[in-house]
Amino acid sequence: TQWELADFDVFVFLSDLLFTGRIRTRGIGGGHKQKYRWVDFQRLRYEPNKEGQPFEEKVVEVRYDPCRSADIALIAGGNRKRWIIATEKMQAGDIIKTSGVIGRMAVSANEGDAYPLGALPVGTLVNNLEVQPGKGSQYIRAAGTSGVLLRKVNGTAIVQLPSKQQVQVLETCIVTVGRVSNIDHNKRIIGKAGRNRWLGIRPSSGLWKRKGGWAGRKIKPLPPMKSFINLPLISTI
Repeated sequence: TQWELADFDVFVFLSDLLFTGRIRTRGIGGGHKQKYRWVDFQRLRYEPNKEGQPFEEKVVEVRYDPCRSADIALIAGGNRKRWIIATEKMQAGDIIKTSGVIGRMAVSANEGDAYPLGALPVGTLVNNLEVQPGKGSQYIRAAGTSGVLLRKVNGTAIVQLPSKQQVQVLETCIVTVGRVSNIDHNKRIIGKAGRNRWLGIRPSSGLWKRKGGWAGRKIKPLPPMKSFINLPLISTI
C-alpha cells in the first residue's frame, strides 16, 4: 500500500544514515537519553467546527525541554492539550489568546498571545515567526531571541530577525508576542568536558590547523532583505 511504501522509503533513508559509517554531521554523538515532546509550531490550529474564531488557552506548566534551548509550555483549551514554545514571562495559570483576525485598529496584545503581523502595532517584539501562512513558525525560536516588527507595506510586513537581517512576509503570517523563554541560556557555565558529552557534543579534532582567512575579524554589510511573498501558500491543516 501507499503507507507501507512510504515507511519503506523512510527506513531505507534512515538505514543509509545509521549503518553506512558516513559522518553526516561532525561533533554529535553519545549523550544522555532524551525524550522528544511533540511541539506544535502552528499556533493558529482551530478545533473542528470552530474555524475563524479567536480562542483562549490556559498554560498548565512550563518545563525544560532537552531537545531545544528554550523552555516549552503545556497549554490546554477546548478538547485538547499541546506543547508550544514558552515566552519569557509565561507561567502556569496564564491565559493566552490566539486570533487570525486583522482588524482596522492595531491590537494591544499581551506577551504569549499569537496574532497575524497585520494586527500588531509597529515596533512589537515578536517570536516564532511564520514565513508562509499556515505552515507553522520557522524563525526566532531559540532561547532568549526576539524580532521586531519594523513596518507594514501593502499587505506585507517586514520583520527584523535577531541576526539583524530583515525578512518580508505576508501580513497574515502568525507570530507570538514577546521574547522566547530561558534568556540566560547563553550565560550557562559548562564547567567540565564531561558535561558537553552529556549534551551529546563531542570534542573537536586536536589536529593543528593553520589560521587562514577565516580567523580574523570581518566587517560585512548586512545581507539584502529576504522576501517570502511569491512562494506558494500552504493551506492550514
